[in-house]
Amino acid sequence: MKTDLIAKGHVKTDKVDAGAREAKALARAWKDDYNLRRPHSALGYRTPAEHAAATAWAASGLGSLAPSHPTPLADETLIALGA
Repeated sequence: MKTDLIAKGHVKTDKVDAGAREAKALARAWKDDYNLRRPHSALGYRTPAEHAAATAWAASGLGSLAPSHPTPLADETLIALGA
């Protein structure tokens, strides 16, 4: 009889542990979605990953190499100059 109680207690503990592990996994998934995948208004409605990529691009100095507006073609320049 004592063995049955111990066995029942052990099974019960396993169920509680499994429930706690599942709850932790769900909480971790929610936190990751909320913090990493959801657009944030403070980041211009971009996800943190998009914001980090844009910030890293700008911080690398490479972002300044790309013109902020397209450069005109040579014949567009000639037309604009009237030549």
